[in-house]
Amino acid sequence: MNAISAQARPRIHHFGMQGLSNTVWAYATLPIRDTPLLSSISSSGLRKVAQWRSQELVNSAWAVAKLGYMDCPLMTAIAAQSLRILPDYEARDIANTAWAFSTLSIHNGPLFESIAQSAINLLS
Repeated sequence: MNAISAQARPRIHHFGMQGLSNTVWAYATLPIRDTPLLSSISSSGLRKVAQWRSQELVNSAWAVAKLGYMDCPLMTAIAAQSLRILPDYEARDIANTAWAFSTLSIHNGPLFESIAQSAINLLS
């Protein structure tokens, strides 16, 4: 995995949103916390987060939380983009987003209020 990481880091800025999300998700499922790679993914992701779709946001938030990788700028950007597209989230996406922010002890009032309202709407 070190060899893959070493090859990926210099090319990470060429990854699309799904490639970034899939990479961090894959490392989280192993679980391998490769801080230099995570930092590269975060840096690239921050420049592209406004383009991320729900699955990419949710998977990325879940993965960094699973790895215990506290990256406040990335999570703040994920929260902001999630707020924009939360109506597109499925129940699983809402639950995983809430879990990720809770696991990292990040309290984002507007996001949690929107999550709660979306959950109520799904249950109605």
